[in-house]
Amino acid sequence: MKTNKEINLCGKTYEFTYEEKNVKNINIRFTLEKGLSVSAPFGTDYAYVEKLLIENKMKVISSFEEIEKARKGTTANNTKEKKRKSCDNVTVTLNGIDVKCDITYKSVKNINIAVSIDKGVRVSAPKGTSLKKIKEVLLLNADFVTNTLNKQEKIKQDMPKPNRFVTGEEILFLGERKKLIVINNSNNKCLLNKDVIVMYVEDTDDIPLKKAVFEDFLRKQAQLYIPMKCVELYPRFRKKGIAIPNEIKYRKMVSCWGICRDKQSILTFNIYLMQLPEKCIELVICHEFTHFLYPDHSKDFYAQLDEFMPERKKYEKLTKELQKEIIFR
Repeated sequence: MKTNKEINLCGKTYEFTYEEKNVKNINIRFTLEKGLSVSAPFGTDYAYVEKLLIENKMKVISSFEEIEKARKGTTANNTKEKKRKSCDNVTVTLNGIDVKCDITYKSVKNINIAVSIDKGVRVSAPKGTSLKKIKEVLLLNADFVTNTLNKQEKIKQDMPKPNRFVTGEEILFLGERKKLIVINNSNNKCLLNKDVIVMYVEDTDDIPLKKAVFEDFLRKQAQLYIPMKCVELYPRFRKKGIAIPNEIKYRKMVSCWGICRDKQSILTFNIYLMQLPEKCIELVICHEFTHFLYPDHSKDFYAQLDEFMPERKKYEKLTKELQKEIIFR
């Protein structure tokens, strides 16, 4: 869902649109029509987005100035053309299905069709192209559009929904579903109490705040639990001549469960590991320790990992299944 945001740079306030979506990285875009738009992976800490914009403030300010200059330079003679640039929600029947399309007229040579999970069907066409011609092209590509829409819908259904951190919501912790209880309190923290997680926050409606409090809870739990597991599993690695790591770090990561820097002898674990079952956590620990012997993912790597953890494939499958419920992108 897109929201309008503001940021103050060098004493001036700038407006932009912000959206969390199924992307891997934070993307900053400037366009003449929409100005500044920022997209970020689901669950991104908005404070980090602001920090990124501030770090790149000169580039951001310069881009705003260029857009403003370009807008002012647009003459009244092309007003009609500007009004014609887009035609939202045009419905075309393709293979018996009514499909809504967003049509944009721009400086392109051909009619192009794009289908995405978040924006639906978008058509870019050369300026002056008739709606009849665009519909003809869509009909010629009906199979591509409808098949892609069906695939995208399946992906959309399988995508995890982000936690809203409200009382009664179930949250995975060490593979078990814990009921969440949210209580208004000035002392922001989470406590584990048997089958429930109690969250104290000063604003029970502030989802980013609640997410940050939960992540702080996971980090503290990881700092206690993972070293204990490493000590428990270490005899397996010692037999292969693997030394105790110089350092173990914990942080939120967007695309992996762990990182091994073999040359520095440093292991880094994703704090969201604490939502996985014990055996899945052991798998990740074994995986990262194996990288001290084999930096890549060769056949030798997996052969050694299977020796460290014979049920590796079983818990890899379980980890992938649970990953759909755990948002750490």
